[in-house]
Amino acid sequence: MTALEIKDTKGFMNHLFLRDTFEFMHLVEAVVIKSYTVTMEGRKNFPSEEKSPEEEGAGTDGMEGQDGEGRVEKAEYLSYAALRPLLLEHIKGKETPYQIRIVLFLPFQEFCTMKKWEKEEGDVSGFFLNIRFDGHKVQCVTGTNYRAFSLDKEEEKAWDLFVRNYFSEKGIEFEG
Repeated sequence: MTALEIKDTKGFMNHLFLRDTFEFMHLVEAVVIKSYTVTMEGRKNFPSEEKSPEEEGAGTDGMEGQDGEGRVEKAEYLSYAALRPLLLEHIKGKETPYQIRIVLFLPFQEFCTMKKWEKEEGDVSGFFLNIRFDGHKVQCVTGTNYRAFSLDKEEEKAWDLFVRNYFSEKGIEFEG
């Protein structure tokens, strides 16, 4: 887990809402607080008469959902790319949000594909990027979703390094 303080809030917000910087990830949750509060969950909904991919035995593309204890289990999340325009509608305007919280998720196998790793999904099901804006500054905190306790932190360290390198590559300046 790594906490990064973003140096250029306006530039980061452009990456978050106007560019495709984070579109390879999936939205778990977003909260925008202005004079009203908008909460958006990225978990796909299935009508009651329609079976979810889990019920039909279909693959879930590695998507994960939370079980009752906050661990991530099988489910599907929409891509951030699909929900970003909806979030932008609540962000734009003259009123600056008091707070924004966004949780993005990248399944382990998608990360391995990006890194060109040939690793089996073991104790790690995926990685989180928690983005918090407090009205003035932005903080990004990385996280790793473990299925079970593990002393092996190789994947966690790789994710933390990936985020740092990715931010640098995209021109996002940070401290931490």
